[in-house]
Amino acid sequence: MNKRGTNPPPHPVDRHHAARLRRLRRQRGLSGEDLEARIGWPAGMIDGFESGEKTIKAEHLLLLSETFGISVSLLFDGLPDLHGGDGKAAANAVTSPIRLIPGRGGC
Repeated sequence: MNKRGTNPPPHPVDRHHAARLRRLRRQRGLSGEDLEARIGWPAGMIDGFESGEKTIKAEHLLLLSETFGISVSLLFDGLPDLHGGDGKAAANAVTSPIRLIPGRGGC
């Protein structure tokens, strides 16, 4: 909450994940309650994610990807690039191997 006692608008990444979650859930014919029961989450958690009230943490993304039987990177597909690209950079960053630079903390 901010100083005015209101919640700031959801971040674009959170909006993307909310829409992606809603689409996947509906494609599989699941209600929010059905999905919460499958994962073991408390009532209202999916609604909080989909409405933007709650941020979907990395651990939640992992559980959702496992529940839907998809790669975590698919949850990032189509993510708007906040730095002016075509939206593929964020998804590629999730699936690209990390390259360590010798002499900069690498092994």
